[in-house]
Amino acid sequence: MTACQKNGIEILATLGGHFDRPPVPAWAGSTLADVVEKNPAPLEAFVRAWAERYKGKIHYYEILNEPSGQHKGLSVKAYVEGILKPAYRIIKSVDPQAKVLPCSYRHLPREGNREENEERTIRAFRDEMEKHGEGSKPFWMTEIGWWGTVSLNGMAKAGEEGPGLRGKFKPFYTGREYLDHPAIAREDERRAAWMKDMFPRILAIRGCEKVFPWVSMDEFEGGWKPDALYGVATEGQIVGQVDLWGIIAGDRKWRKRNFAKGS
Repeated sequence: MTACQKNGIEILATLGGHFDRPPVPAWAGSTLADVVEKNPAPLEAFVRAWAERYKGKIHYYEILNEPSGQHKGLSVKAYVEGILKPAYRIIKSVDPQAKVLPCSYRHLPREGNREENEERTIRAFRDEMEKHGEGSKPFWMTEIGWWGTVSLNGMAKAGEEGPGLRGKFKPFYTGREYLDHPAIAREDERRAAWMKDMFPRILAIRGCEKVFPWVSMDEFEGGWKPDALYGVATEGQIVGQVDLWGIIAGDRKWRKRNFAKGS
């Protein structure tokens, strides 16, 4: 926190971790939906302690991260009435200047399997804001990025579909091999073109104030090491997990997509 403040970096603090196991403390309930329905006091006390501890240091709060995949059984109503609204009131009572954001729109529980591209989805969200009388409020896109070779499965798919990348992919690679892989180079070219096209279009939507790529740097478990193994473990192998979303590669070098004009 201190380092971020010294370097002028603002933090968007998210309530609810990415892969919390268990999703809530056992003493509070079995699931978040259970806590909201039967035992909301501990959740509200946590939000208050959170806001009081970081008042003046954190100015932006996001209430839950992708709940549809991480908090099964949590309805939209339970999220809005039991978590979002109370959290908003509590945080604002502690720090009136703080900004409170809801979770990712696309990750609210919903019926059906609606697949839309990014711009259409965001415009649909904007329409919903207008419909519910929230048209004057701004919104942010806090996680956006080309879903391509983010994982080993993505690399394999890219190889199968790419004429110049035919052939089987290994279950694991060294850190150096990951960053030098031709699938990654192709991904970088594609994502640079996508960002150049998409970011201006999203920012042109009325009310969209900010757009953030996910994520700044590749995530290599234990940190990127040239000769360490990452990917899927086979018998006798010790490997680390890896996510390749970054506009900065695991070796801390900027990728081409970072320089996409217009993004």
